[in-house]
Amino acid sequence: MTDANGNTIQTTDGSHFTDTLGMTALTVSGGPPNPLVFQYAGPAGDVSVYVDYSAYTVQTNFGCSGIGELPATPVYLVSRISLPDGTSYTFQYETTPGNPADGWHDHLRL
Repeated sequence: MTDANGNTIQTTDGSHFTDTLGMTALTVSGGPPNPLVFQYAGPAGDVSVYVDYSAYTVQTNFGCSGIGELPATPVYLVSRISLPDGTSYTFQYETTPGNPADGWHDHLRL
Protein backbone atom coordinates (compact mmCIF):
# COMPACT_ATOMS: atom_id res chain seq x y z
CA MET A 1 0.00 0.00 0.00
CA THR A 2 1.13 3.52 -0.74
CA ASP A 3 -0.09 6.67 1.02
CA ALA A 4 -0.83 10.03 -0.63
CA ASN A 5 2.84 11.07 -0.22
CA GLY A 6 4.19 7.95 -1.91
CA ASN A 7 5.32 6.30 1.34
CA THR A 8 5.04 2.54 1.76
CA ILE A 9 5.73 0.04 4.52
CA GLN A 10 9.20 -1.28 3.73
CA THR A 11 9.78 -3.77 6.51
CA THR A 12 7.92 -5.40 9.37
CA ASP A 13 8.59 -8.07 11.95
CA GLY A 14 4.89 -8.16 12.82
CA SER A 15 5.33 -5.70 15.69
CA HIS A 16 7.29 -2.83 14.12
CA PHE A 17 6.39 -1.35 10.75
CA THR A 18 9.04 0.80 9.03
CA ASP A 19 8.18 3.23 6.22
CA THR A 20 10.00 4.42 3.09
CA LEU A 21 12.10 6.88 5.12
CA GLY A 22 13.26 4.18 7.55
CA MET A 23 11.06 5.58 10.31
CA THR A 24 8.88 3.44 12.54
CA ALA A 25 5.36 4.12 11.28
CA LEU A 26 3.56 1.77 13.68
CA THR A 27 4.38 -0.38 16.69
CA VAL A 28 2.00 -3.11 17.82
CA SER A 29 2.31 -4.72 21.26
CA GLY A 30 0.31 -6.81 23.69
CA GLY A 31 -2.70 -8.94 22.86
CA PRO A 32 -5.36 -11.00 24.56
CA PRO A 33 -5.92 -11.19 27.45
CA ASN A 34 -3.97 -7.93 27.86
CA PRO A 35 -4.72 -4.84 25.77
CA LEU A 36 -3.44 -4.78 22.21
CA VAL A 37 -1.71 -1.41 21.70
CA PHE A 38 -1.18 0.33 18.36
CA GLN A 39 1.32 3.23 18.72
CA TYR A 40 2.17 5.69 15.98
CA ALA A 41 3.56 9.20 15.55
CA GLY A 42 0.91 11.91 15.63
CA PRO A 43 1.32 15.63 14.96
CA ALA A 44 2.03 16.33 18.65
CA GLY A 45 3.97 13.15 19.47
CA ASP A 46 3.33 9.45 19.88
CA VAL A 47 -0.30 8.38 20.27
CA SER A 48 -1.82 5.02 21.11
CA VAL A 49 -4.99 3.10 20.34
CA TYR A 50 -5.89 0.44 22.92
CA VAL A 51 -7.95 -2.67 22.21
CA ASP A 52 -9.22 -4.34 25.41
CA TYR A 53 -10.50 -7.91 25.62
CA SER A 54 -12.87 -9.85 27.87
CA ALA A 55 -13.20 -13.61 28.32
CA TYR A 56 -16.31 -15.24 26.82
CA THR A 57 -17.48 -18.67 25.85
CA VAL A 58 -18.63 -18.68 22.23
CA GLN A 59 -21.14 -21.24 20.96
CA THR A 60 -23.34 -21.30 17.87
CA ASN A 61 -26.91 -22.53 17.45
CA PHE A 62 -27.75 -21.89 13.80
CA GLY A 63 -30.05 -24.90 13.62
CA CYS A 64 -29.57 -25.26 9.85
CA SER A 65 -29.02 -28.61 8.18
CA GLY A 66 -25.56 -28.95 6.67
CA ILE A 67 -24.13 -26.17 8.86
CA GLY A 68 -21.81 -27.32 11.63
CA GLU A 69 -22.14 -25.85 15.09
CA LEU A 70 -19.29 -24.50 17.21
CA PRO A 71 -19.35 -26.13 20.65
CA ALA A 72 -18.85 -24.01 23.76
CA THR A 73 -15.35 -22.60 23.26
CA PRO A 74 -13.54 -20.14 25.58
CA VAL A 75 -12.15 -17.11 23.73
CA TYR A 76 -11.17 -13.51 24.28
CA LEU A 77 -13.31 -11.03 22.36
CA VAL A 78 -12.85 -7.30 21.87
CA SER A 79 -14.69 -5.42 24.62
CA ARG A 80 -13.47 -1.84 24.08
CA ILE A 81 -11.38 0.25 21.70
CA SER A 82 -9.98 3.48 23.18
CA LEU A 83 -8.85 6.22 20.79
CA PRO A 84 -6.20 8.91 21.39
CA ASP A 85 -8.82 11.69 21.62
CA GLY A 86 -10.40 10.05 24.67
CA THR A 87 -13.38 8.55 22.84
CA SER A 88 -14.01 4.83 22.80
CA TYR A 89 -16.16 2.08 21.33
CA THR A 90 -17.65 -0.57 23.61
CA PHE A 91 -18.65 -3.99 22.28
CA GLN A 92 -21.42 -6.14 23.72
CA TYR A 93 -22.40 -9.65 22.70
CA GLU A 94 -25.78 -11.27 22.93
CA THR A 95 -26.63 -14.73 24.20
CA THR A 96 -26.99 -17.64 21.81
CA PRO A 97 -30.64 -18.69 21.32
CA GLY A 98 -31.32 -22.13 22.79
CA ASN A 99 -28.64 -21.85 25.48
CA PRO A 100 -28.98 -20.67 29.07
CA ALA A 101 -29.11 -16.89 29.28
CA ASP A 102 -26.35 -16.80 31.88
CA GLY A 103 -24.10 -14.50 29.88
CA TRP A 104 -21.49 -17.18 29.21
CA HIS A 105 -22.76 -18.45 25.85
CA ASP A 106 -22.30 -15.53 23.51
CA HIS A 107 -21.91 -14.77 19.84
CA LEU A 108 -21.16 -11.65 17.87
CA ARG A 109 -24.04 -10.23 15.90
CA LEU A 110 -22.90 -8.41 12.76
